[in-house]
Parts: sequence; C-alpha cells; structure tokens
Amino acid sequence: MTSKSFRRAHLRAPLMTSILYVDDDYVHRCRSLNISKGGILLGELPHIPEINALPIMFALPEIPLFSKLLHHEILALNEDQFHVDIVRVKARMVRQFDKKQRLDAIFTKNIGCEFVKASEQTKDKIELYVQRMAKNTVFLLSLFENKAKSETNLKVIRRVSRLLGYDEEEKLSLLRLKVLHDYQSLESL
Repeated sequence: MTSKSFRRAHLRAPLMTSILYVDDDYVHRCRSLNISKGGILLGELPHIPEINALPIMFALPEIPLFSKLLHHEILALNEDQFHVDIVRVKARMVRQFDKKQRLDAIFTKNIGCEFVKASEQTKDKIELYVQRMAKNTVFLLSLFENKAKSETNLKVIRRVSRLLGYDEEEKLSLLRLKVLHDYQSLESL
C-alpha cells in the first residue's frame, strides 16, 4: 500500500489581526491566526457562533516585497505606511458542534473557516498577501542565515520581523524558530 501525499489546496500565511463577526445581532471580536485564498483560521473566539455562513470583516495589509528593497529602505518602513484593504466575506465553519459536543465547543480555541461568499477580487487580494508573506518569510530566513555579517543585518531582521507581525524583542533563536515554523506550515496540513 502506498502512502498518499497530502497538500493544502491553497498556500496559507500568518495573519495576526482582529476579526469582527456578527452572530445573533451582536458584533464579536476574535483574532485571525492564518489565512489562505480558501479560508481563515480564527482564534480567541468569545463564543462559538450558531450560524452556518458567518459574516466576517478584517484588515488585510499590502506588505511590500522586502527582497526588492535596500536595507536602509526597510529600516525606514513602518506598518502605518502599508495600504490596508478592509475585507468583508462570509465564512463557513469547517467543524460544526452538535448538542452532544457542546462542552467541547466551550474549550475550542481555534476554528477553521472556509470562504463561501468571497469575490474574485477579494480572493486575488488574499492570494497576493499570501504570496508576498511567503516570499518575505524566505527573505527573513535568509537574513537569519547571514545575521553575523553586520550589525545592520540584525537591525533589518528585527524590523522585518515586526513588519511581518512577529515580536521584534524576542530572542533571535526563538524568533527564528517561529519564522521557520510558519515557513514549514505554508503548505503543510
């Protein structure tokens, strides 16, 4: 019997931002953990929604390709300079909870959702974000490989890390592990 190789249908990338969603005429806030053209992983939900197609809204930044910039240009960048698209879509929870599993739902931290009503323009923006994050993650990992070459390189590592949503004050070894984990999970199950 041969083992099958399973791959995601779409690349995914980290997206650490607030998500607003509507359920029972209330607006709730949670966090996103990662995103792909096909869906989003939500975390820190205050409660599990009851509806099938959840209206969600979030900010999607247009991050530049850092490999195309000089080090002094990267050091001059700030997150506030990025153009941000406000994305409004409907998402369906991949995992539903029935009454027997209600207790399990209380302890659920992350819920994967697939987009059910997303325009092609929205999907294209998400795909561009994911592609740029993938390239920027590879760029950041290459900076880690060359970190001992100069003090400027260490500053660039810290700045790129912050611009990609990581804690720039983290110890370099731990920061590298987090970036490497995100790189490895771009396509994995």
